[in-house]
Parts: sequence; C-alpha cells; structure tokens
Amino acid sequence: LLSGADGVYSKYILCLLFDPMESNIEDAIKISLKKHLFSGEMELLCDMINSNDFQNLLKTHSSYLLKFICCLICEEKQNTKSGFIECCKFIISEITSNCCPEEMLLDLIEEVECNNVDVFLILLLPMQKILLKLQEKQISSLEWVLNAIHQFLSSLPLPTDYKLDEDTYLLLEGDDLLGQLGLIYDELLNFYNPFVSIEIRNLGKINHTIQTLLQSFILLLGTPVANLDLSNSVFRKFVEKIIEWIVTLSSDALLNIFCLNKQIGKDKDKIMDGEQEEYFVDCDLSFPEFLLKKKFPDDAIGVIYYMVFFENVEIYKVPCILSSLFLLENCLYFSIVLIKESHSSSQYKGLHLAECLLHRIEDGTISHETLNNLNYKYFFDVLSNCAVYNEIENIRKKCIKLLSLYFRKYDNKSKYLILTNIDKTISHSGLLSYFVTYLLKDMVLCEMLNTHCISYVQYFSGKRLFDLLIKFCNLPNGVESDLVDISERLIAVLNLIRFLVLRDLQNVSGIWDFIDKLESIFFSPLRKGLVLSRSHFKLKLKELNEKGNNNNPPEDVQLSVSVGSETLGTMTKEEQIAVIFSALNAFDLITSILSRVNECINQYKTKVID
Repeated sequence: LLSGADGVYSKYILCLLFDPMESNIEDAIKISLKKHLFSGEMELLCDMINSNDFQNLLKTHSSYLLKFICCLICEEKQNTKSGFIECCKFIISEITSNCCPEEMLLDLIEEVECNNVDVFLILLLPMQKILLKLQEKQISSLEWVLNAIHQFLSSLPLPTDYKLDEDTYLLLEGDDLLGQLGLIYDELLNFYNPFVSIEIRNLGKINHTIQTLLQSFILLLGTPVANLDLSNSVFRKFVEKIIEWIVTLSSDALLNIFCLNKQIGKDKDKIMDGEQEEYFVDCDLSFPEFLLKKKFPDDAIGVIYYMVFFENVEIYKVPCILSSLFLLENCLYFSIVLIKESHSSSQYKGLHLAECLLHRIEDGTISHETLNNLNYKYFFDVLSNCAVYNEIENIRKKCIKLLSLYFRKYDNKSKYLILTNIDKTISHSGLLSYFVTYLLKDMVLCEMLNTHCISYVQYFSGKRLFDLLIKFCNLPNGVESDLVDISERLIAVLNLIRFLVLRDLQNVSGIWDFIDKLESIFFSPLRKGLVLSRSHFKLKLKELNEKGNNNNPPEDVQLSVSVGSETLGTMTKEEQIAVIFSALNAFDLITSILSRVNECINQYKTKVID
C-alpha cells in the first residue's frame, strides 16, 4: 500500500483507512492536497490520483474530498496562484467520475449553495456531466440543479448603478462585478447547450424537460440581466442566445408571452414597492399555463419585449396577427415595471420599449375607451413622476419626449379627458407648464386654429375650453397664493391666453365669449397677488440686508428650498438673496405677460366697437 507513495501521502492513506471519521483526516488532506493544489503541479497531482488505492478511497470518501476542496476555494487566498483552479477542476472531475451520480449530484448542489462564484463556475461542468449520464432520472435532477443555479444568481450583489447616460456605458468595462457576471453567463451558456441540443431532436413531443428549460430561460432574463447594459457584447450574446433557444424549443413562445395581459390593480402596490413574484420551476405546467399562472418575474418578460422590439432580436418570429395596439396594451405593464426599477439601466429599457411600440401606432388612433384601462393611466403617471424626480437628466428629457409622443397617439376626446384630469395626478408647476405650452397650445389649439378641424372644435372650444383653462388658471389660496411655487404654470397659461387673443380673431375657440369671466376669476386676483407677493419679498430682502450676515441667517428671516418633498439645509445670506431676486424676476415676467394680455384684449374690444 505504501510503496511508491511519499511519506505525506502514506500518512494520508493510513489515516483514511484506519478511521475515516477521525478529525486527523482533515489534517492529512491539508498536508497532501494543499501541497499539490497550491503548487499547481499537475503531474504530481495526477500521480497521487491515479494510484489504485486513492481511486478506491475516492469512491468511499468523495463527499469529504469535494467539501474540503470547495472550502479551499472559498477560504484560501491562494486561488489566485497559477494552476490552482485547473488543479481543482481536475481533481473534482476525478471525484465526480468515480462515485454514485445521484449522491454526488446532491453534494455538488449543496456546495453550489455556498454562493461562492469560483466554486459555482468550477462545479457547473461536473453537474452537467452527471445530468447527461442520468438520462431517465434527468428530469427531476435537472430541476434540482436549475433551482440551485437560480438561487445562486439571486444571491449575487446587484451591479452598481453609476447613474450614467447610455453613451457613457463604456466606462463600466472595468467594473469587477460586471466582469464576474460576464464569466458566469458565458459558463451558463456552455452548461445549457447540450441539453438544448438534445431536446431540439425531440421537438413535437410532449417533453417535460423542454418545459423546464423554457421556464428556466425566462427566469435567467430577470434580475440581474434587467440591470445590465445589453449593448455589452458578453451580456448581449447571452440574452440573444437565451431568446433564440426559447423560440427554438417552442415555436409559439413569443405568441404566448405577448398575449399576456397583466393589469395594474391588485399588482399596483407590488410594482410601487419594486417587488417581484416568486419563481419555482414546475415541469408539470405547460408553457402557456406557466405564463398564465404568473410564475415568472415581470422584469424578465420586460427584457424579452425590449430585446425583440427595440433590439430586433428574433423580431421576425413575432406573429403578424398581433396588432401594434394589442402589443402596446400588453407591454405597458412590463414597461412600467422596468421604469419603476431603481437601476437606471432598467429604466432605460422600459422607456425604449414603450417608445418603439408607440412609434408603431398612428397618431390619434388610441380610443378614449382605453383610459378605463389602468395600465394606460398608470403609465402616464409613472412617466410624469420620472420626468420630475429622476436623478439622470437624459432620462428626464426622454420621459418628457415620451409623454408628448404618448399624448399624440390618442384621439381628441382622449386628449381632452387627459388634460381635464391632469391636475389630479400632477402638481409640479414646471410639468404642468409643459402640458399647457407643448400639448394644449402647440399640439391642439394651433392645429385647431389652422385647420378648423371639427373634432378639435368639439372638445377644445367654448365652455369646454373655459373649464380646461380654469384648471390651469387656478390660484389655490386666492390672492395669498404662493406665486413662486406656481410661477411656471402661470407663465405658461398666460402665454396660452395671449396666443389665443392674438390668433383667434374669428373666435373659433370661443375665447372672446368668456374673456370677461377670466378677468374676474383670474386676471384681477392675480394682479392683487403679484402686489402682495412683491411687497412680501422686498420686505424680506430689506430685513436680510439690515440684520443678516454672511454665515448666520437672522432668526426672523427663514427661507428654505425643497426638492422632492425634502427640505434642504439652511441657506446662507447670499443664497437667500439669490432666491428673493429670482422670485422678483418671476413676478416681473408674469406682470409683463399679463399686461400684454390686457393690451391685446383692449385692442380687440376697440376694433369691435369701431
């Protein structure tokens, strides 16, 4: 037994033979295996493993050896040495080749659950080889392995969100976590490939393995893939291959996916909190049943939509029977899910997805009846919120453009209903000013005055226009309203009224029928409010100049700035003075536009009298 073996190895063999449960086994393993693994000397390792006596020990103590080697990989810093990983792969391959497949598979799954990346990458190939050997028992064993893989992926830390614009994503190439994810996804493709190749030959048969693989592929496209830049060659290759396998294994997979119609309602709070449904592989469900029972992550379906329609991956496999409006209605839910994610990469995907599907629809073709669908309404709310509070300027600008595109797709009745109810969901003055200027004035009223279109006149003239204007002319507290807070909205609505009194001399909109009402309801209180507000801020400015100093603001002069409902710290004297002058400038601008409106009104009335 001891012939041909060095002293250390002989000690190891004797320990195992004498009492394999003794604690000195670990010491013997450390002495022998560490020596060869950390040295990276493959020849010496081969000599030890090829011994007949060691081969016999592998069959009886494989679990101990596997666990110890995985512990070395997890705990030791030596794994950076040249040859260490290759030696570990070699000895694990020998261990898995000389033991009971079912038992060893359970041991491998147990080690994968330690959530160490190096261990996971090393054990993927041995698990694949064992699964391919099992054949008849492969279905249940495959489920166990896939669950272990998904649990491992869910344990990985999410990629850091650097809040970059899309054109600066190249800066992320040096990120260690992204490099690690790239290795993992590349190895996963190698792991799945033989199983897909086998099942392709069994297409057309009722096959639970195919169902299991399809379900697993959908899960793989969820987090963290949804948070990755898919223009990156490694990640893009992975996602493209997964989608290719999905449509190969199930010819109607995209039809089943795109026919999903999830509604905001019971799921609204879940989306608001950024939660996802739990996933469990269940091969007893057919693929359509699996989708209908919602056993999938919403962000994964969103990624499939994004890759197919924005990146044109397998776009030719989309059934022509599905109309653009049908696809939009079904994708809005998943677009909302992506936009509501905290990671900017997911938000970009949600915005791109909605944009490309909206471009497939003709302007003015979405009926007002769709407003009963909460997905349409909530999509509008999510875009509005993102346009105001998102940290990334490029995303805010994209949301604004998408709001305009989305608004154009509705018929005129829908546009009127949206604008009439917009104050119920949006309170931000700047965003309301955008709706007044670019949607109501430029998109609707200009078109109405230029074409005299009956459908525009029906909804945007007379009393309906008056009711709409009053919503934007509202002074919440009358003459005592905070005009600084609503200055942008006031400037926008005054410019709108100025546009109408200058352009609509034929009274197509009916503006001249209620101009006197606007005087009493809006113009007159606004003048008084401007006088009060200007006097108030001038008094504050005087107090600052008399009592304030550069470092400590006076106790009786308190100004603050709030962003996203959060109040910023106390301002210095210079900052407070800048705020006051900004407010006074806004009052001057409002006064100037209001004076011009009054001048235009008086000129029109003079012409009528003459």
